[in-house]
Amino acid sequence: MYWRDWQVPSVGFRPGVVYGVGRDQGQTSKTTVAMLAAVAGQPYDIPFRGPVSWLHAGEVASAFLKAVSRDGDDAPVFDINGPCLSVEEGVALLRQLVPGAQVGCSGAPLPYPMDLSDEPLRAHVGDYGQATVEQGMRATIDAFRGLLARGALEPPR
Repeated sequence: MYWRDWQVPSVGFRPGVVYGVGRDQGQTSKTTVAMLAAVAGQPYDIPFRGPVSWLHAGEVASAFLKAVSRDGDDAPVFDINGPCLSVEEGVALLRQLVPGAQVGCSGAPLPYPMDLSDEPLRAHVGDYGQATVEQGMRATIDAFRGLLARGALEPPR
């Protein structure tokens, strides 16, 4: 509306499931909470299963920075998603990366589309990175290990 009425440019993102350090609130944050629990040696059950978009927080930050750094001349809205992988597959990968992790998943799949294309956003802002689920999980796990070791983060409750 601001573009139409006053030509104020903006850009909107519709992210899939974002995970990584700092992603600790909301329904879809539970994949991140599971990674923290695994590193802290605590059991955790992700309360949903099925396909999700594994979008690393670093990718979202990079896309936002690129979007706000360009001159705007309209008000586009874009989907932004990472690789589509089931929660079950993500849990299996997490167990490989953190041996002994006591994480699982249960419940119904999330009622959101998880495999929408990022290509329109990439055409608009350029490359903003594309982490594999393993790369993103490794970065998140390593960060959580460091934060827990320094006492800068508490394990989930």
